Amino acid sequence: MSGRHQPLTGADSAEAWLPTEWRVTLCDRWEPDIRFDVRIPAAIGRHDALSQARDKYPDCSALDAREVAS
Repeated sequence: MSGRHQPLTGADSAEAWLPTEWRVTLCDRWEPDIRFDVRIPAAIGRHDALSQARDKYPDCSALDAREVAS
């Protein structure tokens, strides 16, 4: 994308693609009472954080993702 057509804000802007730290809550699929948080150091948005957590812990279900305040 050329600089002339690059938006200043929004989903396509350069600022939107800066990875941030996320904390994802997971639970065990067979023991739903077992819940724990994992740290995802660099994710671009909530869905990316959930996806990385599912890849890292395939036997768990992702419940929630929260961006860590910097």
